[in-house]
Amino acid sequence: MPTPWRIETILAGLARNVRIALMLGALAPAWSVAATFDRSDASGGTIALSGDISAGDADRLAALVERMRDQGQPATAVRLDSPGGSLLEAFGLATVVRRTRLPTIVPGGATCASACFMVLAAGVEKFVSYAAFVGVHGASDESGRETMGSGAATVSMARTLKELGIPEAIIGKMVVTPADDVVWLSVDDLRSMRVRLIDRPVQAPRGGPRQPTPLQLERSAGDRSRLAPPDGPSALATMAFAAAAPKDYAAALRIWMRLAERGDAASQYNVAQLYYSGLGIAPNPTAAAGWYRRAAEQGLPDAQLNLGIACALGRGVPENLIEAYEWLDLAANSFATEEQRERAVRARELIAPRMLPEQVASARRLARERRRDAGGDDRQSAVVGSGGDFALIKQLP
Repeated sequence: MPTPWRIETILAGLARNVRIALMLGALAPAWSVAATFDRSDASGGTIALSGDISAGDADRLAALVERMRDQGQPATAVRLDSPGGSLLEAFGLATVVRRTRLPTIVPGGATCASACFMVLAAGVEKFVSYAAFVGVHGASDESGRETMGSGAATVSMARTLKELGIPEAIIGKMVVTPADDVVWLSVDDLRSMRVRLIDRPVQAPRGGPRQPTPLQLERSAGDRSRLAPPDGPSALATMAFAAAAPKDYAAALRIWMRLAERGDAASQYNVAQLYYSGLGIAPNPTAAAGWYRRAAEQGLPDAQLNLGIACALGRGVPENLIEAYEWLDLAANSFATEEQRERAVRARELIAPRMLPEQVASARRLARERRRDAGGDDRQSAVVGSGGDFALIKQLP
């Protein structure tokens, strides 16, 4: 577990990352009223935080903690009941909680969701009632879209939650859950993050009482015109590459899988690469071949090349030289550069001597028919190195 000073440094860095994110896209303003703070337990020193988290709340909490200390009644815990609000302000609240080594509590009937989860996670000890609701999701702009700015903030929050000791399974749920949805954590989830459950277990199924407040990121009036926000898939792809860069392939896989299942060819290829290389998941040549095929059928030449090689070697699919030649021929005619085309041509010519002339003719005919059916619209891509032994694909705008 990181030391408190290390956590404070991380939280401060995260706040800087969010401010940088403000310059990358149009992000939602802090429209909610400030959270309410009060001394809910004068004898015990518990501070209650309720309502939407908004600008200035971290300063108010710090001032209240200092005032209580000066009066000889130091704060002993922070009780939470908030649907969320400003993510940047939640970082500040978490910094105060961590610096003062305060436990956090979510009592029965209360909700701690969205940005509030960061404050809960910062508690030196964490207590949650069986009858409380704790939920997570990612950030978005004010229109509900996942932009480059909100994506950068979500990734930064994920890294900080990891440093705070939150399990990757919970972080993964946060990263892949859209801002207009919420995942309510189960009792097992809470136990995995070392929460101490209080009160009596409830018999009814757990579920959220209401929609949490979207994660909000303050911005200046001029931020909206700095950069037009990209569409959701582009922002998610940015998040995936941000995770893959420090070799957090498990997190990247979760994001790419979400995009791949939506039909994004580049993400389908990246999922295949991780399955093939065994990064972030156990190696699975069959699954890799399946995702290569889905991307190849959309015209992605890198996927066509790898699927052709898989068919030639019987790697994850039955050996089929005709199909191998077909995909390699398609790749050779689809790549954007001569060097890329040459790779496909070399692979195609290596298997041609193992085939009968009529098999080669059949494979070429199948490739021509597939190109004709696709309307000749071959998809181009840029290859981004991932660490040396394989490549990930990021589509050109």
